[in-house]
Amino acid sequence: MKGSDQMTKATIFTGTIDHSGFVVPDIDAAVNFFVDVLGFEVLQRPGRMQPSR
Repeated sequence: MKGSDQMTKATIFTGTIDHSGFVVPDIDAAVNFFVDVLGFEVLQRPGRMQPSR
């Protein structure tokens, strides 16, 4: 390395995220947060998972 006193430049992610998952206690509050605070767009409403048989 060229000198330990130099700051490392952070790389900003410029790609896209295909999928992510979150476990939350209140889905409506979580969706509102992502939409209202972070500016996300709802593409598909979350639903309850059905137990496998």
